[in-house]
Amino acid sequence: MTTALPLLVGKALMHKLDTFLSRYRDAIFRQYDGSISWHNALGWHVEIVAPLIVVFAALGLSVSSVRLWVILVSVKLPFWLVAAFSSGVRMTWATIEK
Repeated sequence: MTTALPLLVGKALMHKLDTFLSRYRDAIFRQYDGSISWHNALGWHVEIVAPLIVVFAALGLSVSSVRLWVILVSVKLPFWLVAAFSSGVRMTWATIEK
């Protein structure tokens, strides 16, 4: 390395750190290569069905999110209206009392 790090931590520790990082990087590359080879071994029917599953799952989540949003708003909206009305009445009454 061409940095000041070997001067700060020592050459032996720097070598151990470099060895650890290279082993870690190799393990990551092996995992990635294994995932890519598994994906390349899939059949053509799986490659067609998998994106469809993702699309339908995304649509299902968005519909359920919209339903949840509508339910929450329809339940909370009357409370918001009552709170706004009561605070308006309270402000008006406080102004009249002054």
